Amino acid sequence: MDNLYFWGIFLMITGVALMARMIFKFPIPVARILAAAFFLLLGSKIITGSSSVWPLSSAENEIFFKTVEIGASGELAPGYQIVFSRTRFDLEKMEMPESAGLSINSIFSGSTVYLPSDLPVNIRVKGIFAKTRMPGYVLPVFGKGHYSSADFNPDLPYLDISVNVVFGNITFMRKI
Repeated sequence: MDNLYFWGIFLMITGVALMARMIFKFPIPVARILAAAFFLLLGSKIITGSSSVWPLSSAENEIFFKTVEIGASGELAPGYQIVFSRTRFDLEKMEMPESAGLSINSIFSGSTVYLPSDLPVNIRVKGIFAKTRMPGYVLPVFGKGHYSSADFNPDLPYLDISVNVVFGNITFMRKI
């Protein structure tokens, strides 16, 4: 069974057990069920030889429960999903012969993006319960924000960054 299915079933059973215990006064030993499920997960990890601490398999652009540093010396993924993590994007060495886009979706996470000093950027941010800092601009807890560098021209190559932040923070900085 895939670990994602395990967590989905585990959370559903836990929810049903808690609801039955609270609403119907049905005597379900929730703590024992959770302990048994934990030992089942631990046993399946030992049998399968999985070495990951958190049993989620993810793609390279999906970051769950990690601290990651992403450099742009090579190819960037077109989008990143960041959940319960801390991420640092260093785009300083990025070379672009043509315009490129980058999408960042961040939930319960903190991210710092170091922008290239010699490359025009256009940043669009949407945030809910989030703190967003851009050069010369701080986005309030709710809302949308937009930043374009002084040398931005839509007819020339530029980096277009689209960001959605929920319960987190993201900071955009230019290295000096």
